[in-house]
Amino acid sequence: MAKELLVCLVAVSLQLPIIFANPVTRSGSGTSSSPSDDLNISRDIFNSAVTSNNYPRPQDAQYTAFIAGIPKSGITTKRELAMFLAQILHESGGLTALSELACANNGCPGSYDWLNGHQFFGRGYVQLTWSYNYRAASLDLYGDANVLLNDPESVATDQNKAWNVSFWYWKANVHNALGVQDGQFGSSTKAINGNLECSTPGNPAALARYAIYQRIFTIFGISGSPNPAGCA
Repeated sequence: MAKELLVCLVAVSLQLPIIFANPVTRSGSGTSSSPSDDLNISRDIFNSAVTSNNYPRPQDAQYTAFIAGIPKSGITTKRELAMFLAQILHESGGLTALSELACANNGCPGSYDWLNGHQFFGRGYVQLTWSYNYRAASLDLYGDANVLLNDPESVATDQNKAWNVSFWYWKANVHNALGVQDGQFGSSTKAINGNLECSTPGNPAALARYAIYQRIFTIFGISGSPNPAGCA
């Protein structure tokens, strides 16, 4: 007698629930999908997602670190990954800015806090700011607050750290924001920069973010249509 059949018969006789191995996982779109398969973005697709938005072709190291960092994000669907990448492209000028441009030369005196001789202005693809965010990201990613507190500059020079802090920020601040798991791209904008971009309809920056997302949505081959709701 097959092992599976024997298990089922025993379960029925004992009135226990039957749990089968490898259950189907449902994505946010309501279709069957495996999270690992759904997030399988090839190098060519990644490059097209960037260059279709009139940004330079990314380096191979950027793609490699992007793929390696996905498990740290909490993202489980291609739709949410497209949201993330669209927001990151907007924040970083198409993966070209790893430090806050206004602060890279003079440090923006008086704008951000200092700790142990380091100033915590925007770095990484998400432009992470303030020492408390570096501390929280460092603890979550590396189990040690001092990894990033003692070397915040590495977030702007190390591809893995640049992506990892960006994925951490998404998980901590955007992933569970109202509307994001329902596919509302505007909700992710609201979670990132809502005070400036979502106070009135038609904000140019919010519209620019959504235009990037629309192109990535198509290139990623996501079913359905992109949803701009959630910002205003």
